[in-house]
Amino acid sequence: MDSITTANNEFPKRVLEQAVAAQRIRPSAQTAIRLDLRSKTVITFTEAPNTVAECAYSLYKQGNGWQLGIHIADVSEYVCEGSPLDEEARKRRGTVRNSGNYDREMLPAEIVRLCGLVPGTDKLAVSVILDLDENYKVTAAVCEKSVIRVAAECVYSEIAASDVEHIIFPFNNFICWEAIDFFF
Repeated sequence: MDSITTANNEFPKRVLEQAVAAQRIRPSAQTAIRLDLRSKTVITFTEAPNTVAECAYSLYKQGNGWQLGIHIADVSEYVCEGSPLDEEARKRRGTVRNSGNYDREMLPAEIVRLCGLVPGTDKLAVSVILDLDENYKVTAAVCEKSVIRVAAECVYSEIAASDVEHIIFPFNNFICWEAIDFFF
């Protein structure tokens, strides 16, 4: 099989060719038919500065509760079902990072750059919007294709350790389990 190694990842040549061709796709036509969240303050959390994020968050006070947005980069405009890119991503099942000296990307770097949620750029996403009551119980949830613009990147090492440990992680874990209970 013809393959090319890039950044500790080996992808078949036909996958890389499709990834390069995908760079010609312009998602601007999609923005008109998606939920427009570009006016919302959306942030990412990353391990290091200038890291391409695949997930971003927004949080707003709403009455006595909150509205939490979880925004995931939408690759569906660039990776068609059944295509070589899709087949390779399914084989890999996900991205593995920072596990010793081994990193493995699910998609080639060209696709990651196209879809990655970086500050100041309009990006296509799939957004899960959760309404939470004053006790952080999920009262409503919706999942929609959206367009977002990340306002800022927060780097874990730059956030005070006490803030991360006592506020962000327990809150995220609680909300994730509440969302799973709500949907299933």
